[in-house]
Amino acid sequence: MTAYGRTQYRPMDPPARRGPRRYLAGFLSAVVPGLGLLYAGRFGLAFAFLLPTIALLVLFALVVLGAPTQALASLFDPTILLVLLVLQGLVLLYRLLAVGSSVSDRRMGRFTGQDALPMMLLLAFVILPQLWLAYATTVLRDTSEQIFLAGAEPGEQPRPLASPPNWSTGDRVNVLILGVDSGAGRTQSLTDTIIVASVDPVGETVSMLSVPRDLVDVPLPTGSRFSPKINSLISYVEANPTEFPGQGGDGVEVLATSLGLLLDRPIHYYARVNLGGFVEVVDSLGGVDVQVTKSIDAPAYGGYGVDGFSIRPGRHHLNGGEALAYARIRKATGENDFTRAARQQEVLVALRDRVVQGGFVTNVTGFLGAVGETLETDMPADRLPFLAGLIDQIGRDEVYRAVIEPPLVELTSDERGSILVPDVVAIRGLADDLFPPPGTEPRVPGTAN
Repeated sequence: MTAYGRTQYRPMDPPARRGPRRYLAGFLSAVVPGLGLLYAGRFGLAFAFLLPTIALLVLFALVVLGAPTQALASLFDPTILLVLLVLQGLVLLYRLLAVGSSVSDRRMGRFTGQDALPMMLLLAFVILPQLWLAYATTVLRDTSEQIFLAGAEPGEQPRPLASPPNWSTGDRVNVLILGVDSGAGRTQSLTDTIIVASVDPVGETVSMLSVPRDLVDVPLPTGSRFSPKINSLISYVEANPTEFPGQGGDGVEVLATSLGLLLDRPIHYYARVNLGGFVEVVDSLGGVDVQVTKSIDAPAYGGYGVDGFSIRPGRHHLNGGEALAYARIRKATGENDFTRAARQQEVLVALRDRVVQGGFVTNVTGFLGAVGETLETDMPADRLPFLAGLIDQIGRDEVYRAVIEPPLVELTSDERGSILVPDVVAIRGLADDLFPPPGTEPRVPGTAN
């Protein structure tokens, strides 16, 4: 109003209305960068933020949700980890810019002291999840170092077991899977589980062959044979390194080479699993589903949190301790090393199923930490995504499983106890059927394959 007349002014929104509108815009942009700007009516700037956001979400859906196992495996590559850290920093800056642009609209008025607490909460909402992602990335980096550089000096790669496969031409990739029990009551670490797994990238199949731990007289790289049971070979080599020149006292290398000689197949890599840590891995995935084919009653079984174990035929959901018990029991009525080997393969397939289904998503850091404490391998980290991608595509019907059992071995006993004497020619014949040239369907004795 003036002395000569009246002038109409449009009043500003009262602070009580401006505040919630500003904070809602900031919150929306914190959730989806650009969404708060769209809410505030700043369409040009909103689309400038939304388009990259949509592109990132689509990329996430295609890469991560489309092949979760391969995506997770890719994160073990040190180069990918570095890129991920840089990307996290850029995303944090991007989100802060989006929130800042949303709350600094002049139409919402100037900032006052009353805005301090809501703005701090907004910043915490943006920054804290990014800090958690940085923490998860650090856990992943530590896990990668534990898994892929086990036994090697800093900056040094583990010695190769054999000439690596030709990845570009689709060679089979043969991996020795070892389950080692060094729990309470053991005077030495014995190899309770020995499985040779072979991936055919051309035919997209996996073949698994279980080797009984009581097998004796296996060929050695020195040209002689190892008379004791094969499950003690690693400990023997580590205690007597001078008997194995050129192997550097590496028991796993000697075992892998010996099995390669037995099967007439090169073993390219190994993966060693600590049985106690296996329980934690399964628990971090929320358990596994196994198909039980026959009843097992083992009231005397004990270990890793399980006191007595029994199970009936059917599909069961098992926690870590139960899954390990199902895979380890061999002294129950009607059970032995051969039936146990088949159950171990079933548990491994069930574990693979759970990982492929994304069971790790709800407890990423717990899963990674458990894997880091449980697994070690000499496979190069940059090759893992390729194999994980194949595993994503290979279903249960493409997994071929066999056990070295009679008549491939003769069950007898002598001063070494109950032993299995191998028929090397017959075992190599089984290996020919189970590990045929790439692109050829494997055959398993006693099946229609």
